[in-house]
Amino acid sequence: DALPIFRGEGKKIVSLLTAEKMHQLWQRSIDDFTDNLVFCRIYDDKGEQIAGRLRMYEGKEISLGTAFSTLNFKNYFTGWKTELYLRTGVFDETADKKKVIYLWTAFTVIILMLSSTLLASKAVLRQAKLNRLKNDFIATVTHELKTPLASMRVLVDTLLEGSYNDQKQATEYLQLISKENKRLTGLIDNFLTFSRMERNKQAFDLRPTSSADIAKDAIYAIKTKFAQGNCDFIAHIPDSLPKIRADHDAMVTVLVNLLDNAYKYSGENKQIELTLYQQESHICFKVKDNGKGMHPRVTRKIFDRFYQEDSRLSRSAEGCGLGLSIVKFITDAHKGTIEVQSKPDKGSEFTVIIPTA
Repeated sequence: DALPIFRGEGKKIVSLLTAEKMHQLWQRSIDDFTDNLVFCRIYDDKGEQIAGRLRMYEGKEISLGTAFSTLNFKNYFTGWKTELYLRTGVFDETADKKKVIYLWTAFTVIILMLSSTLLASKAVLRQAKLNRLKNDFIATVTHELKTPLASMRVLVDTLLEGSYNDQKQATEYLQLISKENKRLTGLIDNFLTFSRMERNKQAFDLRPTSSADIAKDAIYAIKTKFAQGNCDFIAHIPDSLPKIRADHDAMVTVLVNLLDNAYKYSGENKQIELTLYQQESHICFKVKDNGKGMHPRVTRKIFDRFYQEDSRLSRSAEGCGLGLSIVKFITDAHKGTIEVQSKPDKGSEFTVIIPTA
């Protein structure tokens, strides 16, 4: 039952309550006064506790220390007193909370320092890798440019001095000069394309284009090289294929690079095949060879710029590792994909897949 509460303004009110009701009234008053830190107990003139029972705090029974203050009733309830207590461990808990905050702060600072160190280490390693890559690139480019220039110079000097037997030999020298000139021109074109790629200034003129015409122009560009040596080249180019949305010259560059790689990395008895076919809403350009092939770990890296499985300057195959990176760049720009299937000594198969117009 609710206890009666009496209020008066300048009036004296007498309330007749049983001892039990009085104790409940004191207890309710204490409940309104105390909180989770400070507690109050009331003792009567006989020293018996009549109010101030302990409460639960966070699921645990509260433990009290010694009273930090005692208040005596003077005018009323003579002999009665009130004791004030602090909950035991309140300062320890505050200190523990600060410890937790300090620990978390220290942990956060350590994590930030480790992260900064890791990022700095990655930046340093990246810079070292770039420097090494640049040095290798300069050495490779110097070698690749110097070789055809030296060959042409020797041949030109020979012709100027008249050190040849007949017109047939002179024609052979001129053909060799033409071959080295084309090789040098191809290298320079790759460097220029790579430079535009680095500056993101490689623009493509995308328009509906015949995939068959792209393949035929690529074959025409590479036929002189294929005519030299023992090379068996087969092309399957259906005329009924739908058009693709592409930059004609850029796609010719893609096929020329793939066909040139097939020639370079095949043995003496070269067997190279170019096939065009439709796969749902895409046109596939597949270049297959019987060359030395590659390990799976190599196929994952061949599209990286300047990557070469054999990085020695004395390697037999020319090039500076830009061809396939250019192929990948152009293919991506056409929203296409390129797939590679290769096994050591089993040849390689590159398939460029371009959406139809």
